[in-house]
Amino acid sequence: LQWLGRSLDPLAPVQWPRGQVPESARRAHAQMARRIAGAGAPCRSEAEFNARRADALQESLGSVATPVDAARLLAFRGCPDDRLRPVLWQRLLGLDAARCTELRGVYRGLRGADDDAQLRGDAKAGVAAAWPGDPLAQQAGGA
Repeated sequence: LQWLGRSLDPLAPVQWPRGQVPESARRAHAQMARRIAGAGAPCRSEAEFNARRADALQESLGSVATPVDAARLLAFRGCPDDRLRPVLWQRLLGLDAARCTELRGVYRGLRGADDDAQLRGDAKAGVAAAWPGDPLAQQAGGA
């Protein structure tokens, strides 16, 4: 299995069945292959490869016209740059910036609530009620 993993192209579109790779992913793969080859200067290290992949991912995330499949291909084996992670998740989940800001506000409101103990108590009671016969759920629920 390790041999197979090492023998695959690092951008092989393994997340789609054979013959069903979206055209946008194929274009992203071809563009990335050109980028990896460089202008006569192929990648000499994994770090250099990841830097070029991060640049390509940033370009694909920066354009709403680029289909999400290109980002899926470039980030399948991990996001090469932590700074891109929030934008990548927004894109993969189909959220726009305004909706993310709204959801962050709701989350912060819940996290900063004065009644944290009440929220925890409600959660524990919900667990106990959802699995009434489960001893672990009863223990977590405080029953």
